[in-house]
Amino acid sequence: MIVIQAKLIFLNQQDKQIVLDLMRRWSSCMRFAYKRLLEGYDRKTLK
Repeated sequence: MIVIQAKLIFLNQQDKQIVLDLMRRWSSCMRFAYKRLLEGYDRKTLK
């Protein structure tokens, strides 16, 4: 596994909000999928 860390610098607040919203949605999707896997759902079903 490759891990990359970076500091994001935004030129304006709107760009920052767009990226934060995208990161929040991604985190929510990953959490939802993980919980469904723990409940016994098939990986293909989650895709």
